Amino acid sequence: MYILWNLKIYIFVHFYFPFFVHSYFIINNVGSSCINNFRDIRDVNGKTATQLNKEWERQQRKKALNDKYPGIINKIDDWNEKFEKIPTVVKGDIEIKYDKLYSEIKKEYKKFLRSSKIENGIADKINELVCEGEKIINEVYNDIDKKKNNEWYITKEIKDWCYRDREKNKVTIDFLKQDGIINWKSSCRIYEKNLVNKIIEKLKLKFNGVSQILIQRYNESNNTIVINIVDGNRYVAGINLECQYNCFLSEFGNIIFEGEGYTNEKNFVIRNSKIIDRFSINKAILNFRYLLDKNNVKIYKWDIEYNEIAFLDDDKFIIVGAKEFVNNFRMCTFKRILSQEDVNNILKYLKNSGKKIGKEE
Repeated sequence: MYILWNLKIYIFVHFYFPFFVHSYFIINNVGSSCINNFRDIRDVNGKTATQLNKEWERQQRKKALNDKYPGIINKIDDWNEKFEKIPTVVKGDIEIKYDKLYSEIKKEYKKFLRSSKIENGIADKINELVCEGEKIINEVYNDIDKKKNNEWYITKEIKDWCYRDREKNKVTIDFLKQDGIINWKSSCRIYEKNLVNKIIEKLKLKFNGVSQILIQRYNESNNTIVINIVDGNRYVAGINLECQYNCFLSEFGNIIFEGEGYTNEKNFVIRNSKIIDRFSINKAILNFRYLLDKNNVKIYKWDIEYNEIAFLDDDKFIIVGAKEFVNNFRMCTFKRILSQEDVNNILKYLKNSGKKIGKEE
């Protein structure tokens, strides 16, 4: 009756003195048993009395668990975040062990919150599992202390680069999880700036001055390595070949990570690269004109801006794309003399791909 009387007073005030509603309330606290008499009452979020009662009981169980093992609720809530904060990619077997523990904790924690009474046995088990998880985190950080001086340690920047697009980099992440450091298989898949610069400098030390290729720089815009051929042929010196970074590293990464040697680097680069910039295209055509002139195939004119080469053919011209021609026959570009087979292949290309126009046109 007392509660109903308070409700009547509130209704009266609300109707006759609305300006008092915001400044004065009569509030009565209802116990966990009495609240069941008000099943139609809901809170501001739409929860019923029964739902509120269950929530209150869950909070009491949480409090009991936290009182017995201070801070355990926060440890459970921060379980995944704690692993995410590790500043490197953790070995896969350790991550699996950690995830398995969390699955067990979730199962026991759910059971504890649903039980009709405080189950100390379940609480103790939850604490044991949480402590085991803490040991795993400590194990990871001890492993980090051992690895952080390794030149192929997976830095936070590399981890962030990989995890920025987990789906796309899934294979790369799986490689990194195998042993927790960067190796030949994973390096060619990672384009994190600091790592790439480090690898490029190491490649320069291995190749430049001691081989037939000269590594110039890394082109970030298309993930290529810009390389020159240095075989004594002055006509092709300075022609930039752009080889895909992952392609080059897949072939020669072993010399960095495993200390092995290399062979046939010149032909590999020419075969697996493109001549892209205008200066290099122009220089390649100049060399072609010199080589073809010896075989009575005449380059009349060319225009890099319009991407055209005009070959003279008796009383007419054959027009082909400059970039396409240079790259189709780039192996020939770096030769000192063309074989008859080379010349025949070029003539066949002109016949099948060229556009014939008369001299007047």
